[in-house]
Amino acid sequence: DKWKDYEKPLKAGIPYILVAHDIYSLRSGRDDCEFERKQIGSAAAVIFTSEAHKDWLAERMELPPHEVIHSRPLARCLDFDPLPKLPRSIVYAGGLLQLSRKDSPFGYRCYHEEFKVLRAAGWDVHAYPAWVGSAVPEVIAEYSDIGVTVHEPVKQGALYRELSQYTVGLQAYSDGGAQGYPRTCMPNK
Repeated sequence: DKWKDYEKPLKAGIPYILVAHDIYSLRSGRDDCEFERKQIGSAAAVIFTSEAHKDWLAERMELPPHEVIHSRPLARCLDFDPLPKLPRSIVYAGGLLQLSRKDSPFGYRCYHEEFKVLRAAGWDVHAYPAWVGSAVPEVIAEYSDIGVTVHEPVKQGALYRELSQYTVGLQAYSDGGAQGYPRTCMPNK
């Protein structure tokens, strides 16, 4: 999503395979995204993580050779001794936003209502923000105020073991903001 890493092999004349897992034009609702057109059009091949992402782009541009390969963890990432389970605990790992941004294009990352319902049902709710930028004080305060334990972000290599201590994992997008993009992320995370 808008990363320019592809420019390095392109400038060096080295063919590259683009892994397209976050489609900016679909996320933003913009049909004409010159950056994306150049990034994808210059690739020797593209790996999509969702059929819907491939279809969206195929309607807007000619695609290089491509395949759809759904995301899943590498076997080595799952080779760990699980942590002891915490009773009646549920965990979410991903983006978190302030409630004031619920109607923004990224509003599907506002889980306030969902977490309130889970807390009211007696679940201990934990959240691991996907990146440091999402762990801003306002976000932490809002979720803490409804009883959610917001942890520091954990590097991907250690995340699966960290998540193993919870009874249930939540993998979803909240029903807010622009829904065209999150409904295409299959499998989600």
